[in-house]
Amino acid sequence: MTDLSFFSILGMLFFLLAWFFLLVEAYGLIFLRNIYSRMLISALADTVAMMLIFMAILLTQRTIQGAPKLLILLLFLMAMNPVTSHLIARSARRNGVGLSDRPEGE
Repeated sequence: MTDLSFFSILGMLFFLLAWFFLLVEAYGLIFLRNIYSRMLISALADTVAMMLIFMAILLTQRTIQGAPKLLILLLFLMAMNPVTSHLIARSARRNGVGLSDRPEGE
């Protein structure tokens, strides 16, 4: 028999919401025009999706043994994902990557 407690249902909803953010990210990576827009949607959606996935894992697991490790990993990812995306965008801008994907003159 399945356990349909409040926390398991909430965990499943968090998983579904994380999938939604990952699908939005995939759509943005395919259809956005320049590298900076793609990087922005990637950083935002990845951070939110990872946060939702870790929260869903915390809610659906039966024991509390792995919770501190998951929380530390979640805090690390929440801090580092936007920072690394910013550094990559800054490096691209300093190296002359423009806003348009089209070559100049078109």
